[in-house]
Amino acid sequence: MTKPLITILTAAYDRADTIPALYKSLLQQNNFNFEWLIVDDGSKDETKEIIHKYQENTTKFKIRYVFEHNKGKHFALNLGIKNISTELTFIVDSDDTITSNAIDIVEKTFYSQKNLSRICAFSFLRADHNGSILSNKKFPYDGYVTTYLKSRELMGITGDTAEVFITKVLKKYPFPEFKNEKFLSEDIVWGEMSKQYNMIFYNKIICIGGYLSNGLTKNRRKNNWNSPNGCMLRGKLLLESPIVSKRRKFKWGLFYDVYGLKAGYSSVQLVRVNKSIYTISMMLPAKILFIKWKMNFG
Repeated sequence: MTKPLITILTAAYDRADTIPALYKSLLQQNNFNFEWLIVDDGSKDETKEIIHKYQENTTKFKIRYVFEHNKGKHFALNLGIKNISTELTFIVDSDDTITSNAIDIVEKTFYSQKNLSRICAFSFLRADHNGSILSNKKFPYDGYVTTYLKSRELMGITGDTAEVFITKVLKKYPFPEFKNEKFLSEDIVWGEMSKQYNMIFYNKIICIGGYLSNGLTKNRRKNNWNSPNGCMLRGKLLLESPIVSKRRKFKWGLFYDVYGLKAGYSSVQLVRVNKSIYTISMMLPAKILFIKWKMNFG
């Protein structure tokens, strides 16, 4: 069998109730030039049995399954990426689905490119179940080239999009791992890639999803609070970026200080490590916010 072009990478934790919808959307593709790799992050429900049943009954595409003890989505993604050999990697959450022409769109987009030497990913649109896109606006035009950080900080794009990565580039940027921290904002890696690589943006919807009540996005602030080192790293990245405006850097200085305090650093240590005006001037507000969030989240 010829090696497929794309690996759909899914990290799953107790998703026996949602992963059948994703599987159904894969069966409905008009192009099967892909394989599906599921990394089970220690599920205690029937996720494993469901995937094994899919493996036994599916002939249109290959399904691979890897189990690890629960560490967090970014640990699972790192493990998955190490096991990918296809040219492209499409990270699809276990509570999402993809459009019936998603693989075909990605394949045609990839083969239409002549020079990918400084490209890390193709960015498409993500929509909810009503068809409304999950970003605040569309890209200027199909084929628009810029970095992830510039699209966010200079163009003002917010919300969720759907990225398909060049696998060999993705392998260069593993998600940072911190002991006992199960949450990490994925844009830490996209931001790091922005230092060297562009993305190509397209106004085509290829992924459908929303926010579950028990999902990571819906519970972001609590997850951030319990993963302070990762949040500090994100703040540091944005504070040091020449793309981020001075006004926005006050926000990231505040978050850097708050999560630094949660991680056990003193205010003196935080300022000593990052001596910017933003971390220094936001230390007092950070201490107040730290007390408030500690009361809320423990």
